[in-house]
Amino acid sequence: MKDNKTTYDLVGNYIDLMTEHELGTLSDEEVKSFDKDIAAIESELIQKKDNLHWVMTNCDEQKSSIEGMMDMHDEKIQKLRKKRNAIQNTTNRIKELTMLIVDTLGDNNKNGNKCILINGEKYTNIMVNGGLELKVDEEDLPDEFKEYHIKVNKSKIRKHVINKGGETDYAKVDKKRSLRIT
Repeated sequence: MKDNKTTYDLVGNYIDLMTEHELGTLSDEEVKSFDKDIAAIESELIQKKDNLHWVMTNCDEQKSSIEGMMDMHDEKIQKLRKKRNAIQNTTNRIKELTMLIVDTLGDNNKNGNKCILINGEKYTNIMVNGGLELKVDEEDLPDEFKEYHIKVNKSKIRKHVINKGGETDYAKVDKKRSLRIT
């Protein structure tokens, strides 16, 4: 007796198999039978064409659900970034306060830097190189410090190539099949 799987099961198996293949998590035996397994699932799906609209709607729902989860995680990441920045700002303020204490209470070491011993830790204020501040416009800098980058507007090229019949000497836009549901 043949095992009749639902369209939902077939689509789930198809998505799982394609995902595992793309992620490279299939065993060697599964990789060898991948094409055969995909073909078998596709064959069964074609036989269930009456349910394809439902399947596509279900796929859209799954996609929307995943996008919603991604948005939720993006919001969580933004909150974590804000928290990290707040912690960094607090750390910077504590460092500034510590440097003020060292300047006020510290003694000069052999290099002339102020230092202080607090709870067995030696704190020393030192001078380091800071960020760069340009005193002239970037155009006035010597060429050895300049880099030039070209950005290609692929969208504009695509429209131009389509208007020229789909192919030019420098680019082409292939026709591809698509499905429109109305």
